[in-house]
Amino acid sequence: MQEIRAYIKPFMLERVALRLMELPNFPGMSAMTVKGFGKERIMGAQEYDPFIEKVRLEIIAHDEQVDDIVQAILKEAHSGRPGDGKVVVSPIGRLFSIRQRQEASLDTEVVTETVADTKVSD
Repeated sequence: MQEIRAYIKPFMLERVALRLMELPNFPGMSAMTVKGFGKERIMGAQEYDPFIEKVRLEIIAHDEQVDDIVQAILKEAHSGRPGDGKVVVSPIGRLFSIRQRQEASLDTEVVTETVADTKVSD
């Protein structure tokens, strides 16, 4: 298992997500808005706030899926302009299910529950 973390321009999120969802057995992802800066900060006139908004994608995938996922992100998030982003791939040592309170795998069947179906007890 590996974690793929990508930092992309916000307006690229929809096209990247749509492409990833087309991949067979795509495991899903998290997306969040983040702020940061890199080399592109010196190219703009950002005197008061050097931070630039990006979207961070986090994907945990089987080793054999990683290349296809990375290539899809590289293709769909590319504009050829400074600040397109970065993709980082890191090995995952262990994965745990909070719901099941045990070590899990990506192959574990996920049961979707609605809020109305979930009962909270102490």
